[in-house]
Amino acid sequence: MGLRRMVRNLAGQGNKAPTFERIIDQYKVSKAIAMAQTPDQVVEAMLSSPYLRAVSRASVLIFDKPWSETPPQAFVMLADWNRDKTQPSSTGERYLLEEYDLLDLCGRDEPVIIEDVRKDKRLGQQLRSTLVARQTHGLVLHPLSARGDWFGMLTVHFSDAVHPDALLHIAGLVGQVAVAIYTPLLIEVEAEAREEAEESEELKMKLLATISHELRTPLTSIKGFVTTLLADDVEWDPVSQRDFLETIDQETDKLTELVEQLLDLSRLEAGTLRVTPGRHNVRDIVATAMPQLEVLAANHQLHLRVPDGLPSVSADRRRIAQVLTNLVSNAAKYSPRGTNIVVAFARQDNHVRVDVSDEGPGIKAEERSQIFVPFRQGSRAASSGAGLGLAISRGIVQAHEGKLWIEDRDGPGTTLSFTLPTLETED
Repeated sequence: MGLRRMVRNLAGQGNKAPTFERIIDQYKVSKAIAMAQTPDQVVEAMLSSPYLRAVSRASVLIFDKPWSETPPQAFVMLADWNRDKTQPSSTGERYLLEEYDLLDLCGRDEPVIIEDVRKDKRLGQQLRSTLVARQTHGLVLHPLSARGDWFGMLTVHFSDAVHPDALLHIAGLVGQVAVAIYTPLLIEVEAEAREEAEESEELKMKLLATISHELRTPLTSIKGFVTTLLADDVEWDPVSQRDFLETIDQETDKLTELVEQLLDLSRLEAGTLRVTPGRHNVRDIVATAMPQLEVLAANHQLHLRVPDGLPSVSADRRRIAQVLTNLVSNAAKYSPRGTNIVVAFARQDNHVRVDVSDEGPGIKAEERSQIFVPFRQGSRAASSGAGLGLAISRGIVQAHEGKLWIEDRDGPGTTLSFTLPTLETED
């Protein structure tokens, strides 16, 4: 049913042509809408018309994505205008369409008119209660579309019956309202896309620079010592030769570790990282990691706290040992020599929780969101490394259906925690 026909049904009158005064008013309001800078100003400009005095409230709802074949899941209240200024504003609030039964209520081509929110069976109980609390009697939902995108809804509320004159007047303005709302949104989306592309390009260059540096440093050492050993004009004693070979061995291990990390990262991003969980005792996992932990924490005081009676966990022993070594390596890298590194295990509901704590400077609040991003390192200390260990560790733990996070704590230091699911029967 077309809008004019619905209005005629509501008003019980014929289709009247717009008066000269109405046309002039729409022209003035259109100019005001065109001058508006914000969604709130757009709605206020529209409702400045004397023909819309019956409107008690109006709001602009923006879907989380344009409504096409697949409906959006939620909307954000972009603007919320109330004639009664004592009414609370919902601007910025996010709502689920399904929760408010709006999936079947919104129309793409025609407005939906609800003459009495208390009686209309199309309204779900939660939406009905919200509208009644806001003193809404009649409601009209106008689709907002621009450039082929149905991106939101304009809701118009009446404290009494829906006013036919107001409906016709809004019908002449809603298209411009949609464009006025959509244009800055599109500009914002394009700006965000450009910013993301620039950040991606910048990250790519940093990635290449980081990998190049991390590869070049050990390769330079290896090449230098091999060239020295192969020199014909110098005869090195056995002790010096062994020194050179040990350095070559260490630098080769660094190269191997970096290549393995890069491979693990690529597998994680491709979803092909192999994790084969089995029933394991926590002490067995610690034993697997222990040789590396002792080397990594050689300049610190390493404390292991593994209480008796912990249940078996579902884990890939080699991979979880890798997580432990990554976290202890991170703790050793960022904390002063001689300080404590504590690895503590405890039962937490149907998981075993592992806390790795150090006595370093801690992680700044603004850096916490980036600490698990590949090739990003915190500013706690100057350090070497590609910044892959924590990203890979989180991926491995998530593949075990566990979580890895930064635990809040008082005072200096950092605690990185992760969980592993337990098996039903205890050891």
